[in-house]
Amino acid sequence: MKKKIFIILLVIVCVLLCTSCTAVPSNVECIHEWKRATCTQPKTCSVCSTKEGFALGHTWGAQTIIEQPTCSEAGSAQKQRTACFIIENTVLSKINHTYDNGVINKQATCDADGNKVYTCTLCGETKNELINKLGHQVNVNNICTVCGIKVPPNLNMTAQEVITVNSVSYISNRTTQYDEQSYSQILLFSLLDKDSKEIAPPTLVDIRIVNDNDVTVYTATRIVKSSDYGTWTSPLLGSHLQASVYIKDTDIAKGNIESGKLYYKVYNPGYVSFDEIWLSVSDLPVKDTKVNLPALPLYLKELSYSYDVDEVAIITGITYEISGTSLYIYFAGEKTYDIKGSKNATTFSISYQLLDSQGYIVDSGSAYTPSLFTGDKFKDVKGYVWDIKIGETYTLKVIDASY
Repeated sequence: MKKKIFIILLVIVCVLLCTSCTAVPSNVECIHEWKRATCTQPKTCSVCSTKEGFALGHTWGAQTIIEQPTCSEAGSAQKQRTACFIIENTVLSKINHTYDNGVINKQATCDADGNKVYTCTLCGETKNELINKLGHQVNVNNICTVCGIKVPPNLNMTAQEVITVNSVSYISNRTTQYDEQSYSQILLFSLLDKDSKEIAPPTLVDIRIVNDNDVTVYTATRIVKSSDYGTWTSPLLGSHLQASVYIKDTDIAKGNIESGKLYYKVYNPGYVSFDEIWLSVSDLPVKDTKVNLPALPLYLKELSYSYDVDEVAIITGITYEISGTSLYIYFAGEKTYDIKGSKNATTFSISYQLLDSQGYIVDSGSAYTPSLFTGDKFKDVKGYVWDIKIGETYTLKVIDASY
């Protein structure tokens, strides 16, 4: 019993001693020992627990990149609270690709798509871009101006036109003529049903013109619409309902001859087709025939048998004209010297040669002036060259005459 009482008293004494060490009597002012403020707590006395001021709140230091993000991988970064030093990790999103201007891997064509490849300048990844096909750009002859091929045209027939083309049995009244007003070759033909009635169905016509030098100067596929039929009258065929196809001179390549053959085939795919035939054509466009003239003025001499100078003339003008295969040359000038004196009147001989584009002499001749005194002028003194080639470039050479 005494032992228990002793223990109880000992505990009471310890408690009282402890209280006297830490507690501040209410009538004694505490000498504060402050704990610094934290993110969540204001400044606090460690003795009396008095609080003063405000909590600091969470503030972060500068972010530090741990791993840079790329086009294919996310990155990471850290930042730390300046007060409580807690560290927070942040995921940095992947960055966007930065592509170059691209390189065309496959050019687009009229009927096929192309492809362009772009490469990321950061990671090297590539992406493809479709380049849409160009589509054919056809001219009046249904030739693509981009790729040069013949593009089959679309007739786009109405229901009635389908009925009409289904009734075609014959082709007739085929002819050609040249229209000087439109400068065009005209192909004419009639289509007939089983009762030989002339009708006007849409068709296609494959045409090629070959001149008599065996040079193809025109090729095309032309559409004949129902509206392209009309009544044509000729002394040979009379009046008929005929399709008309105009082929302009400007669409025909120039050749070296005006005549040739026009080959053509009339058809409508899936409905009717006639064999190719040919008709003669004339007035085909030809290349310009040119003559290079010598520089003027020219001093010409007429020489005697002993090669003495009998007469001298100065050529001040040369012109020419071409009619068919004939060349006419015209000279103008003045007689300036006569060995027999100024009162001696004689004709003066102007000799010339005509050379082709390869330098070969193809003809030569002389043009003669009227009788001239010294100082007399002349013009339109004519020389001739026959059978020149159309489309050739010639050179005229004027030379001294001798006897």
